[in-house]
Amino acid sequence: TVSKGQSVFLSEEDLQFNIPKEKDSCKVEVIMNEPITQRVGKLTPQVFDCHFLANEVKYTHNGCPILDEDQVMLRLYRFTETETFTETFILEVQLLDSD
Repeated sequence: TVSKGQSVFLSEEDLQFNIPKEKDSCKVEVIMNEPITQRVGKLTPQVFDCHFLANEVKYTHNGCPILDEDQVMLRLYRFTETETFTETFILEVQLLDSD
């Protein structure tokens, strides 16, 4: 949840992956060329670790008052010793009117 025109850092509660940190390496990529996503805001950085730090991944709303939600399409890359697994999913962002 983010107030319109504001930024918020994501926490582990916002984006959880059930991948053991010690076992497999894992990255997340923000899919930029999807027209139905990130219409009124942006998630940065474009690529980040699944086990990201508290002030590392940020959603910034551009101030557009019309929509009450946004979506960010993400692709998860999980690297094992022998294979790479990918999964695409949507992060829903709820937008609140700022006071």
